[in-house]
Amino acid sequence: MKDFRFNSSEIVVSIKGREYRANYGDADLQQDMLEFALALGNTDVGDISGGVYVWASERIHDFIKRLLGAEAEHEIFEGEEPSILEELRLFNHLQEAINANAAVKELEVSLGRFSPSATK
Repeated sequence: MKDFRFNSSEIVVSIKGREYRANYGDADLQQDMLEFALALGNTDVGDISGGVYVWASERIHDFIKRLLGAEAEHEIFEGEEPSILEELRLFNHLQEAINANAAVKELEVSLGRFSPSATK
């Protein structure tokens, strides 16, 4: 009989020479991250009239607070000039660390089994 074991949903990331541990397994956090990434992909970055950069910056800071904690978010940005470009780079860094985790890969495979195209 095959034994079931829970995979770790913890990542360790290095930011500005400090290591941070995070548990990214929360479904709401995953949903928010996916919706944010999709919204960014559908955003016309040339159209700044809607405050897209401010919106993106606020979402990134909120995501980092939820993932790493408010203290970590403060440490990371302390002494840094505000820069949406650097915030987006940091978001990508965190997203890559999450996507590299085996638990995420297994989740994608599992969800793929239940997709409409897989059930035909």
